[in-house]
Amino acid sequence: MYEAQLAQLAQQTFNIESTALATENLRNTMVTLDAMSQANKELRKQYGKVDVGKIEVRHSPLQSHSHETRTSVNSPGPVEHAI
Repeated sequence: MYEAQLAQLAQQTFNIESTALATENLRNTMVTLDAMSQANKELRKQYGKVDVGKIEVRHSPLQSHSHETRTSVNSPGPVEHAI
């Protein structure tokens, strides 16, 4: 009889601990979701301030510079001879 009560008590303890863990995980998820929501709002504000025309004007010279850099890196330079 005591063994059955002990087993039942152990099961109830496990259930309570599982419920507490699930509750804690849910709270953590809610905090994460809130943080992501706030970050999303802030990103939308920042994107609203971005002028696409300025990006395109700056992108063209950067793209040209990037192409020049890749070309110079891929071209053979002076070869040093090992002694």
